[in-house]
Amino acid sequence: MNDTHLNEQSPVTETDVECMRMSPPEFDAMVRDTPKELVVDVLEARKDEYGEHLRALEKRRKDVVKKLEELDDRIMQAVRERKSIEEQLQQVQHKRKEQSANVRERSAEHEEHSVHRKVRSVDLTVTVEDVSDEETDMYEADDARRLRKLTQKFVGHYGPITALSSDTTLGLVASGSVDTQVRIWDMHTGSCQHTISGHTDIIRKVQFYDRFLLTASNDTRIRMWDLALLDSVTPQPSGVETTSPPMTPTLFRRVAPQELCCDTTFVGHTDAVTCFQAMGGTMVSGSADATVREWDVASGVVRQTIDVKWATGDKQAGRVDRMASYTQGPVGYKQGPASYTQGQISETRGTDDGDGGSIGAVQFFEYALATGTSDGIVRLWDLRTSQAHRQMHGHTAPITSLQFDERTIVTGSIDTACVLWDLRMGRELHRLKFGNTVGSVQLGQNTARSAHAAQVWVAARDRSIYKYLASSMQQIEYATDFGVVNARLEGGEARVTRVQCVESDVLLSGDDEGVVKMWNI
Repeated sequence: MNDTHLNEQSPVTETDVECMRMSPPEFDAMVRDTPKELVVDVLEARKDEYGEHLRALEKRRKDVVKKLEELDDRIMQAVRERKSIEEQLQQVQHKRKEQSANVRERSAEHEEHSVHRKVRSVDLTVTVEDVSDEETDMYEADDARRLRKLTQKFVGHYGPITALSSDTTLGLVASGSVDTQVRIWDMHTGSCQHTISGHTDIIRKVQFYDRFLLTASNDTRIRMWDLALLDSVTPQPSGVETTSPPMTPTLFRRVAPQELCCDTTFVGHTDAVTCFQAMGGTMVSGSADATVREWDVASGVVRQTIDVKWATGDKQAGRVDRMASYTQGPVGYKQGPASYTQGQISETRGTDDGDGGSIGAVQFFEYALATGTSDGIVRLWDLRTSQAHRQMHGHTAPITSLQFDERTIVTGSIDTACVLWDLRMGRELHRLKFGNTVGSVQLGQNTARSAHAAQVWVAARDRSIYKYLASSMQQIEYATDFGVVNARLEGGEARVTRVQCVESDVLLSGDDEGVVKMWNI
């Protein structure tokens, strides 16, 4: 391909738009030298000039976007064509293997081979080296894709895992469960450091934040626990917990020492808190009460409340209330944990296993906010105006999980679909279908600076963890019933409910038997 063709296909740049005749400093100097009676005319002329310039830039931007869309289409066509070639290649290779196997079978009928030669003739066996020791084992080729190193297991919950978080600096893993407990684990030893029983309903979200751990529950509350104070609460041989310094706020009502480790309780939502994210002194939470609240983490004050239904057109739902009072008490959070054995779906709270809800997922970065709601719509918001400026329609049931970066957004839903979107264009790139609810999605590292090079991890309530490579449209299934290399786990009936990326090659998974596992994939 010659340079002329490349230039023809390259999008035009901003340099094609003629610049303003005068730079701002030059114009300011001219205004200072202009007689006062002519300043208004000069400013109006400058305003008109900027209007023309902006129209030209907008026209050029549309041209560039159109060119980029064309390039995206060509990329997707090339990916599909390459995938077709790969399938043809696999078919040809498969036929050759079958022919080779038939030749060996006919040859075996007439000749006797030594045991050594028979072993060498079996080409369905591969050798996998366990990096943790010098031994090697032999596995069937069909199982080769399922091999990975299970580095740690965290056992203690007695209900399905609903939330995961990790902090490599502290060396800790946090997990939440349907059993209403939050457990903090040592990442290296697998031992349980703390069990937090400060909620009365299903745990929906946990997140390490600085020296704190944030937890949210269906009991309408978000609580922030001081990890240093938790370390000071230690069980005594008598079974009675003490704290340093030993004190209670009142002589008439004993407060559990662990409660003194709660730095802040964020009160304001009137129904289950289904999701949240904290970053840079700000926290954004979503609830079954159909509101998104922005909080100041340090003070626990609500900065603004966005009623999602009202802001998107349902005027009966409520209103946007900035700087809302944070003194309003929660409603009914002492009702106790919901029954999660029936597997029913609530339109507002989601499933009894902690998936979905009126607002099933949120993520924000600076003033950009993304929400996934029970109507299956992904909405992008501006926190400065409390307005949704884009909607992406691709799901037919409540959204359970979402994550975005500067190029891509991935969503999972109860409709068993995982959708990868181009965040810039707001259009669907890839759609993956599974057999069960997609309860958790995570974006892997993407160094190619392209939405078409995204890596996605998916937990879909079966016995596997899925990895999708957008660049090759390849879906890899890691079956979790094959655990440590050199040793298979017993059972293998647990279904993966949550997945979370720790590092580029380290992954956490939680299952419906209450076990958290750390993988080196």
